[in-house]
Amino acid sequence: MERRVFNRRAFLRLSALTTFGAIASSCVVPTPPPVGEKVVEEKPAKEKVLRVQAYAAVPDLSPLRGGGHPVWHLHWWWAAPMYADAEGEIHAYVFNEWEANDDFTVWTFKIDPRAKFSDGSAITAEDVKGTWELCSRPGTKHQRVTLFLTGIVGFNEMLAGQRNDMPGIVVKDERTVEVTLETPNPIFFKRIASNLIPPVPVKQAVGPDGEEVVEWWHVKNKVACSGPYMPVAMDLDAGTMTMVPNPHFWMGTPKLDRIEFIAISDNSVATTMMQSGELDCGNMSADIPAEELDAFYGPFVPPLRVPGGNYFWLNPNTEPTSDINVRKALIMAVDPRQVWRAGDPTERTIAAAQQLLEGIPGAADPDFEDHPYDPEAAKKALAASKYGSAENMPKILMAGVYGGVIPPAQYIAEQWRQVLGITAVEMIQSYDEYKGPEKVAVFRDDVGTRVLDAPSMLLGSIHSSSSNAQNKLGGFKDLEIDRLIEEALSKSVEDPARVELAQEAQWRFHDLWLAIPWNSNSLSVRGNCGKHVVGHRPNMDQSWYETWNVDLKEE
Repeated sequence: MERRVFNRRAFLRLSALTTFGAIASSCVVPTPPPVGEKVVEEKPAKEKVLRVQAYAAVPDLSPLRGGGHPVWHLHWWWAAPMYADAEGEIHAYVFNEWEANDDFTVWTFKIDPRAKFSDGSAITAEDVKGTWELCSRPGTKHQRVTLFLTGIVGFNEMLAGQRNDMPGIVVKDERTVEVTLETPNPIFFKRIASNLIPPVPVKQAVGPDGEEVVEWWHVKNKVACSGPYMPVAMDLDAGTMTMVPNPHFWMGTPKLDRIEFIAISDNSVATTMMQSGELDCGNMSADIPAEELDAFYGPFVPPLRVPGGNYFWLNPNTEPTSDINVRKALIMAVDPRQVWRAGDPTERTIAAAQQLLEGIPGAADPDFEDHPYDPEAAKKALAASKYGSAENMPKILMAGVYGGVIPPAQYIAEQWRQVLGITAVEMIQSYDEYKGPEKVAVFRDDVGTRVLDAPSMLLGSIHSSSSNAQNKLGGFKDLEIDRLIEEALSKSVEDPARVELAQEAQWRFHDLWLAIPWNSNSLSVRGNCGKHVVGHRPNMDQSWYETWNVDLKEE
C-alpha cells in the first residue's frame, strides 16, 4: 500500500499543473494510434523517499563534534576512514589499504583512488591530516576524539592547545598517510574505523587561523561531502534537512531518490507518525507493547549491544558533589534497577548498567559489585558530609535531561527528596544553553567504544584525556587510573594483562563513587523502521553501515 501524507502546498501546485495541462490539452488534437495497435501506458517510476526522525532542531551539524543528535545521520553524508560491520570486522571505505610495522608503532594508510567529494574533487592525504588535526583542536570541541587519535605523536599537545599540528601524521603522497604512535597499539586501525572522524575538505573546513570555519558544512556554503548522499536543503530552526544521491560516490549506487529529516523530539509522536505513514524511520515509544510494535514493524533490526552505557556522572570538582560523602549519599539513595525501569518500562531494548566494562567479551569482572541501594546508609553519609543535612547544601544542577532521560532523572530526584530531604534540584537539557551561575553537579551522558577492547573503553570514559572526564566529570584526573589504562593499551591483544589492568582501573574508579548507572548500551541506531525499509544494518559505530544499500520495497 502506498503511503501518502497530505501537503497543502503540494496539492495546490499539483492542482495548478493539472489545470494548466487541461487547458493546454484542449488546444491540441491528439493523434490516434494506428488501427489495431495496442496502446501500452508506461507508469512513471515511484520516487523512493525515506522520511527519518531527526530528534531535535540543532544549530550545528558539523561532522566533527563526535556527539549530539547530528551523529545519528553522519552515515548518510560522510564517509568514514574504514567501517566495521555488525561483527566488528573492518572494511575499506576512504582507506582501501592499511598496514603496520613490526612493533605496531607506525601505520600506513592508502586512500582509495576512486574516493571523491560530492563536488568531484579527490579526497587527499592532506584532507585526512587536516581533518584529524582539526578534530584535535580544543576549539572544535570534538566529544570523543580521544577514542580514536590518542597515542599519535603530538596529539596530547594539540588537545591541550600547545601546538598547531601533529608531527605523528605525515603526508607521504596524495594518497598515503603515515601515522606514528608514541607506544605500540596493535588495534589502532580498528580505532579509526569510525564515521566520527570522517575526512572533510580542509579547504572548506579549516580557516587561515587553523580553526574550524563557521558553518562550512551548511548547504548554503556548497559543502562538498563524501557519503552516498548530499544535502540540498537545510532549515536549522525547523530541524529539517533534505538529501539526494551524491553523483560522485564510489562505493555503490545509492538506492533512494531522496531522504527527508524531520525534527520530532517526542517518541510517541514519532511512533504515531510511523503508524499513519508519515514517517519511515524513528524512535519507538517505550510504553507500546512489544506485540503491537512487532505487528507494525515486523521483526526489528536486532538491537546491537555496544560496549558502554548511560550514566548520571557526579562531578567531583564542584559543589556539592566534590564531597565524597555527598556522592555516597546520592548514589545509595537510588535503586539502579528502578532507574533502568523508569527509562524503559517495557524492558525491551536495553539492560541495566553495572560495571563500565559491560559488553566487552572477556572484560567483565565476575567479582564486581555495584554500589548498594541503602537509604539508611545514604542518610548517614549525608550527615557525615561537610554539609550535615540537605538544608545546608547548594542546589544540584543536573544536565543532559531530555526525552527518554526525563523519567529516570525524575525518579532519581524524587528518591533524593524522599530519602535525603533534598528539594533543590534543577534539570536542564543542555549546559551550553544554561545561563545561570551554578556549575553542573550531575551530568547524564553515555560512554562507549567502537572497539571490543577493555582499555579502549576506559580510555574514552575515565582517562583524564577523555571528553567525559574533562567535561562531564569536571576535569577529573586520577594518576593511577591513567597509568593503569595506558599500561593496558601497550599490551598485546593476547596478553591477559590487557584486561586485568583495565579491571583494576575500573575498581579504582568505582571506589571514588562517581556515577549512578542507568542502562547498558543497546543499539537500534536511533529508531526502527517500517517493514518496507530494507538494508539498514547497525554496527559498533552506532550507525548504519553500507547505507548506499538502504532501500524501500513495495508493500
